[in-house]
Amino acid sequence: MLSIVGRSLLRDGTPVEIRGVNYSPLKSYTERFASPPDITSGVPHLDVRFTEASRTVWARDLPAIAATGANTVRLYNWDPTLHTTDLSFLDACSKLGLSVILPISNWFLDFPERAAPIVRQTSLHPALLMWGVSNEAPTQDVNGQPQAYYYERIAALANVVRQTEAALGTWHPITVPVTSDLAHMDWLLLARVPIDIWGFNCYWAATESYPADWFVQFKQKSNGKPLVITEFGMDSYDNRVDQPFERVQAEYTAAQWTSLFSPHASGGLSLGGVIFEWMDEPWKAAAFEDRPVATQCVPRRLGVHAGWAPLARPTGYAADAFPDRCGNDAFFGMVELLPNDTIRKKLIASPSGPLAQAWATAAGLSSLALVGSAEAATAPHYSDFAAHSALALTVLVLGAAVFAAQYLVHRRQQARSSPETRWPAAQEPLQPAQEGDDEYRLL
Repeated sequence: MLSIVGRSLLRDGTPVEIRGVNYSPLKSYTERFASPPDITSGVPHLDVRFTEASRTVWARDLPAIAATGANTVRLYNWDPTLHTTDLSFLDACSKLGLSVILPISNWFLDFPERAAPIVRQTSLHPALLMWGVSNEAPTQDVNGQPQAYYYERIAALANVVRQTEAALGTWHPITVPVTSDLAHMDWLLLARVPIDIWGFNCYWAATESYPADWFVQFKQKSNGKPLVITEFGMDSYDNRVDQPFERVQAEYTAAQWTSLFSPHASGGLSLGGVIFEWMDEPWKAAAFEDRPVATQCVPRRLGVHAGWAPLARPTGYAADAFPDRCGNDAFFGMVELLPNDTIRKKLIASPSGPLAQAWATAAGLSSLALVGSAEAATAPHYSDFAAHSALALTVLVLGAAVFAAQYLVHRRQQARSSPETRWPAAQEPLQPAQEGDDEYRLL
């Protein structure tokens, strides 16, 4: 059973720390330039990626995701017409210990009542962690409607989810993933969207939020509710020299977790975060051609031309925070799909890489877990032996905390050591032949 106590999400009374991966796999290598059905056709139908028909895809990926130390996957599309009886994907997640943030995609903003079958199909499944209602839904006026109208659409959809589940006698938290602009919170509150966990997609520097007091502002606006970072990370391609820099991607993302997004780093505000994303998506190259010239930042590499860079915005915001000041949309993946439909893991996906190590360290533990350990160590006992054991454990916990703090300070000093880059590895000469920096094989 799931519940929220203060800023903590509990499952059967145990705090949940979210170490997640956004999962939107390519159907096959030959279809690598085909976007998901809900984006190309305007309907969620015929997306078979999470059905039994695509078992070879997710049966290949899910164990590899779990091996990184992840415990959650977040999806972007779920077609209710294909899942009346087929919950094989969720079954596989459950067996691997992976929870699922299940999407109610933007398509349903126009047809909110059609989202109800998703809730009926999945609300009893043990893999379900929370509902992700929309993703960066349009909130700016494009057709003469007031801005509040767009947030009211989100509210209508979220209320269908909430009311449908209430009728079933189940409950799962709702999050609404938006960009990192905290002004969204004011509009969502005004529209009375039933949000249980705030969700933000944050593309920042390795050790700095944007703005610098983002977490302070969030705490003031959040009404005491918890936070999940629904997207974070960086791409694996260096626009400056037109070569991969997968080692930098791995270290940068690990630093974001350790310094910003983990429950520990956020001061207990965050439940954790979800890395964007599992697999490179070359189909995003097509959208790049329509971008304004001022935001085009990636040379055409082997026919794939994709990237975004808000160069007019302050340093530290979105792609400007990356070492090459460019977000290569097609290459945020932790893995690359090869012509034989197997995957090549980048360093970020290695079970022994920087990210897996960051997820496994004490600095990544939830604040409640750390507090619980300290309380257990100092609780009254009624034997001399137990008392000495508690004291020793307390010393160990405090020593580990001091070591972690010193380590974080050292890494932050490194990250600020150059005015031109925000992560030390980005300053080092690239060595394309090194492990994890293999050439791409997209075309």
